[in-house]
Formats: sequence, C-alpha cells, structure tokens
Amino acid sequence: MTPELEQQLVQYVADWEDKLDWLTHGWDCIEEYTHGLGYRERIDELLDPVGGIAAAPETLRLRLATADARLRAMTIESGVCVWHTGITYRYHEGRIVPIADEYESQKQWYYYRWLPDHPYDIEGHDYYSYQKTKYGLDFRGMTQQQLAEAVSAYQTRLDELITQSSGRG
Repeated sequence: MTPELEQQLVQYVADWEDKLDWLTHGWDCIEEYTHGLGYRERIDELLDPVGGIAAAPETLRLRLATADARLRAMTIESGVCVWHTGITYRYHEGRIVPIADEYESQKQWYYYRWLPDHPYDIEGHDYYSYQKTKYGLDFRGMTQQQLAEAVSAYQTRLDELITQSSGRG
C-alpha cells in the first residue's frame, strides 16, 4: 500500500468512525442514513483494487473492525437493502426488471443493516417479498404484461396523491 493510499484510508476510516458516532444518536430520514453508510462503501472502493482489507496496516484493520462491530451491535440485519425501500424497477430491453442486485449482501453487508427504530415494514422480507407486499410487484410470479399494469396502476396512484396534496384535485 502506498503512503498516499494509506493516508486516504486513514481519513476514510476516521470519516466512518465519525458517521457511526452520528448514527448512534439516530437519524432524521433514510437519505441521511444511507449517506452515512456510504462512508463505509468508500473504504471498500478504496481497498478493492489493492486486495481488500488485508492490504491495510494492522492498526487500520483493527480500527475498521471495531467500527464495523459497532454498526453490527447497534443495528439489525435485514434481507432488504437500505437502497431498495422504494419501488425499484427499470426498463431493460423493453422489459420491466427488478433493481435488486446492485449491492451484494455479503460484500456490502452494511447496506443490509437497519437501526431498530427504522420506519419501514421490512421484517421477514427480502427484496422480492418487500416489493410484492409494498408495491404489488411480483417479479417472480407476474408476466411482463401484469408487471406493466401494476407499474401503471402504482404511477396512477402516485399522480393522484400528488394532485390531492397540491390542492389541485
């Protein structure tokens, strides 16, 4: 590991420790929480090209292990990624497909951890069951036509809510 990379890692670990201090005091919204977890992802992105955490000096490995243990101790594990609480689909080659595989639950485990007071009904769900229960999108059981109809119905409901809340309806 180069001295420059080590210095950057020192800063990233310090940033992660700082975000954990903040997270222990709670969070105001999901955006703040996911932003805080992004500091942990930065560490992985920095270390992946050089062989992962094993390439880091022992003192930094210990600091990171301690910080990671703090996150695990103050959160609960979930099958739902923090980035997947909204309706998540995209159009790919003319098909509606889920956006479920962007974060690996083993490698980016921190995105599958939630503070106990989170406002989402995620207990007992994985990505697919959450999307089905919350948004009516059964990516494993619906045809493309059924998915298109469910997406359209959901969008119509959103449009109606926006119209009502803006006083136009």
